[in-house]
Amino acid sequence: MYETIVPAGPFNIQELGRGVRGQLEVRVLEQDGSVQTFSVDTATIPYLTRPGSVRYKAALGKSSTSGYKSDKSGEILFGSGDFSWGVSNSWSLFGGSIFSEKYNAFALGLGRDLYQFGALSLHVTRSAANLANENDRQGYSYRLNYSKRFDEIDGDIAFAGYRFSQHEYMSMNEFIEANKTQENIGNSKSMYTVTGSKSFSNFKTSVYASYTHQDYWNIVPEERIQLSINKIFDFGFIKGMSASLSFSKNVNKNNSGNMLSMNLSIPMGQGASANYSASRNNDVNSHDITYSNYQNEGSNWQISAGVRDKASGSAESVRGYYAHEGAMASTTLSVGHESGEYWSAAATVRSAITITAEGAALHQQSVNGGTRLMLDTAGVGGVPVNGGRTQSNYWGKAVVGDVNSYARTSAAVDVNQLADDVEVSSPVVDATLTEGAVGYRKLSVQQGMKLMTTLTLPDGKYLPFGAQIVDAKGRMAGLVSDAGMAYLSGINSDSEFTATWSDSKCRIYIAEKYTLQSLATLTCVPY
Repeated sequence: MYETIVPAGPFNIQELGRGVRGQLEVRVLEQDGSVQTFSVDTATIPYLTRPGSVRYKAALGKSSTSGYKSDKSGEILFGSGDFSWGVSNSWSLFGGSIFSEKYNAFALGLGRDLYQFGALSLHVTRSAANLANENDRQGYSYRLNYSKRFDEIDGDIAFAGYRFSQHEYMSMNEFIEANKTQENIGNSKSMYTVTGSKSFSNFKTSVYASYTHQDYWNIVPEERIQLSINKIFDFGFIKGMSASLSFSKNVNKNNSGNMLSMNLSIPMGQGASANYSASRNNDVNSHDITYSNYQNEGSNWQISAGVRDKASGSAESVRGYYAHEGAMASTTLSVGHESGEYWSAAATVRSAITITAEGAALHQQSVNGGTRLMLDTAGVGGVPVNGGRTQSNYWGKAVVGDVNSYARTSAAVDVNQLADDVEVSSPVVDATLTEGAVGYRKLSVQQGMKLMTTLTLPDGKYLPFGAQIVDAKGRMAGLVSDAGMAYLSGINSDSEFTATWSDSKCRIYIAEKYTLQSLATLTCVPY
């Protein structure tokens, strides 16, 4: 679903959109080749849709159970879709399905807005799987979701839920794994999870806790506990230091382990910081020092050095990381070395394209099916939008990705970064879009030279005071002041303007080849 490179140490992934729900399987591949896997449960308001609205998504894909592209034996062609219908202000009906040649699943559920008491949803899923070494397996799974934000105490239960699955029920992941190994794997039986957080603004402190317990029908259960506390404080003349302490415990069918870590961050001027982190993961102790720099717009980098103590002895390491968020793509680079262990290098480039009847544009990768806003800059390329994070392409199209659904969103041209020959009359546009929509807005953009000139009629008389000048697109290009003086914008070779006053009008034509001297005085020819 999503893959990225993150710097060494604690990390947050912010790119997943609000439409992501349910249990996420996380796989962390370390630079030394070791792999960590765990599950994270996510939820927003559980499956609610505005009244009268229908949201739907569809996908077609192929699963691969092998790391070798030449091995096609484990591939399964499948399709999926889901919908949500806002029945009223309080109720939503939702459902979905996954279908393939030997596996099908159908789900149906209800969501209820409890207003000040949060939001609740319940859904039932039925699966039917045909395994090569077994008869057909059919079963049901039931799930209850709840979420609540407590504004009065500045805290929330981000997700609390319970799920129970019958012995014969199989998820798509379980079916793929069983189809690959031809073995009866451990099917999920039940799971409950609670995630909560609380901020203490007066003390500049926040705490976070989560607990997940999962039972299986034929293997040992799994559980994951996470606790963390974060505090911002001042120390002498150093302002805005932060410290965090976290603990996690994992118990699963493969192994179990505890991890305790602490992190201290010291600001080093605008956009830069130094960090010290220490952790103990089972019997391995680690210490790292990192310098991070975020001073350049859209780019950040960091270097770090550390030491690890383990049973085989200690090992020193050095790592580097660079990320750049461009207008049409994001790029990350990472290198690392640990003495006597490994060298590593990795790079990713992520981009997306939105194609509409109005045009197409490359842009930063957004959530599949996420809400987006396409801006038309009247054929002018290189127009910076939202601080330069997005720019219009050669054809004058730009896309702002991951727009908030059902909320008023503004997109603004950064006039401070505009080229000298580009002018925007209304640099801000607003839009309120439903989830998954692609909005379209036009901006009044003009490209061309700007100059002060004198406008005369063929008989040498000046154009009258207050005459309006518009370009071929009807855009106001200037006004005539005393003695025929006018400030014009949008001047290009072979361009034309029209001046109007009272019941009269005349045409100003700019030759294909012109000099600045020839533009000092322009003749306006009456129609």
